[in-house]
Amino acid sequence: MKLRTLEIGAFKNLRTFAIDFEDTLTTVLLGQNGTGKSNLLEAVIIIFRDLDLGQPPEFQYKLHYECRGNEIHIDADPARAKRDQVLITIRNPDTMVEAIPYTRFHSGSDRHYLPSYVFGYYSGPSNRMEKHFNKHQDRFYRDLLRGEEKSLRPLLYARPVHSQFVLLSFFIEEEHNLAEGEQSIRDFLDELLGIQELSSVLFVMRKPPWTSKNGDPRFWNARGVVGSFLTYLYDLALAPMRLNVRVTPEFASQTTLEHLYLYLQNVEDLKRLFEHYNDQQAFFKALESTYISKVLSEVRIRLRRRNADGSLTFRDLSEGEQQLLMVLGLLRFTKQDQALFLLDEPDTHLNPAWSMRYLEFMRRIVGDQPSSQVIMTTHNPMVIAALKRQDVRIMQRNTTSGHIYVDLPREDPQGMGVAGILTSDLFGLRSSLDLPTQKLLDEQRVLAAKDTLTQPEARHLGELTDRLDDLGFMTAEDDPIYAEFIKRFTAREDKDVLKQVVLTYEQRKERERLTDEIIDELIAEGYWR
Repeated sequence: MKLRTLEIGAFKNLRTFAIDFEDTLTTVLLGQNGTGKSNLLEAVIIIFRDLDLGQPPEFQYKLHYECRGNEIHIDADPARAKRDQVLITIRNPDTMVEAIPYTRFHSGSDRHYLPSYVFGYYSGPSNRMEKHFNKHQDRFYRDLLRGEEKSLRPLLYARPVHSQFVLLSFFIEEEHNLAEGEQSIRDFLDELLGIQELSSVLFVMRKPPWTSKNGDPRFWNARGVVGSFLTYLYDLALAPMRLNVRVTPEFASQTTLEHLYLYLQNVEDLKRLFEHYNDQQAFFKALESTYISKVLSEVRIRLRRRNADGSLTFRDLSEGEQQLLMVLGLLRFTKQDQALFLLDEPDTHLNPAWSMRYLEFMRRIVGDQPSSQVIMTTHNPMVIAALKRQDVRIMQRNTTSGHIYVDLPREDPQGMGVAGILTSDLFGLRSSLDLPTQKLLDEQRVLAAKDTLTQPEARHLGELTDRLDDLGFMTAEDDPIYAEFIKRFTAREDKDVLKQVVLTYEQRKERERLTDEIIDELIAEGYWR
């Protein structure tokens, strides 16, 4: 599953917008706040949501992507007649081209033109992304209540609880048949988090808000995948216990609900539970189904950690650790599938060292991954420090028209260093220094460029130079050629630039033009021999 090109007529602030993607595992979207990075992820989710459900398009777009060896071209426009709103052309591996009707595309055997999974994740509190997954979750929930056996839904929004399901699935993974470049999960957990073993796990179930006439009465008549999971778990649990517990549902008064506590005392019991499932995906689906059906209230995982006294609970892991586990786990479980991951600032809670290694972690956990694609946003220069320019897209806004467009970086982020990344076109900062220090430098530069100074100005320049010397900055007098360059540059540059933290594209281009102009002058005047 690889997106190739996308054109959007009008969606939020994306108007006559176009973007292309490289044939790589990960594409990182950069840009200032308000340049539409999150809107682009939302647009892609809405497109595949509507394609999967067979609904009319919400906005006009043209999409080209690859899936299972096929090239799919979609031309959608809600303004056209109903039968022409979604026009689909398929080029198969034998280079045969076929136009297929929309009804055939999203149903029956032709569903293999759609990705197996589209995952979304946003690290913030807003539900702007999550709400686009509601239709699929509601349909999945209704199927569960009817006891219908369905595969994991194709559109899934990742929530914090999924990180616990991921960790449980990690502990039952077999350590053979690893792909090239792929690391053992157990080694990864030990190396990165110091987690060596699962000590125990307690599943807390509670009476759900729904009722059913059929099913297992031990589990409030749950049936289907949920009923089966509870049966397997109950048979393995040590001393199952029922208690009536006072709870306070959200926006409701306190009430008493029956709770069922099912305790697995070690990882061997967890593996015996897993024996009832074909693979980690099926096991994850059973866990998630029990949660979605509102039967699973809580999972209490106890772990043994290297260099720690005694065991610790999953909740003792930091938000960054939990977040990382969730994303990497979902990537791992779907590595053989056609999957698209849309991650909005997934590195929010990571420390600098992990931020710098985030994309490396992805590659280590999934190995060579030709069938999936990750599109993520970030504001963190550490995340892109090892990338090539083709892996990055910069979303920009034209300062005159307000039109949002996409640029490739001029150079590879790899090798720039964090300061270089911040002051390049990737982030556009005027300086990587803190604002007070940069203000001192600006003041010194303006005064040093003057031909004559008043007594107060000369005294202030001396004070500034002394302060900057203490901070380790070289003064212009140390290099006469540099001093002359600074003098001319300061005299000609737009003084409004000194008031800004982030430079526009036009301002960066003007500074580059002015720099080249002055250097040419200095060469012509014999400053360099």
